[in-house]
Amino acid sequence: MMVRDVTPSDAPAWLRLRRALWPHHAEAAHAAEITEFLEGHAPEPLAVLVVADGAGQLIGFAELSIRAYAGAATPTASPTWKAGTSCLMSVTEGSGAR
Repeated sequence: MMVRDVTPSDAPAWLRLRRALWPHHAEAAHAAEITEFLEGHAPEPLAVLVVADGAGQLIGFAELSIRAYAGAATPTASPTWKAGTSCLMSVTEGSGAR
């Protein structure tokens, strides 16, 4: 397996993986977000990494962002709240990744 930065040629596979992770979002919305990121206009994510198997097929991705909150926690709702990083990851079924 190889982990690397996403490239424009990865867009179709990245779209497939995003749709598998977030099936409730419209395909057009995913595609627009991917295009916005690849054109350098997206405020988030800051970076996207993809995982390719030995044959070069994408089997996973991670969208990386830095946020001032952690999930649903807020400074008033959680005494341990602090700024941190956010990583959303998807790995396809049967990839062997953990």
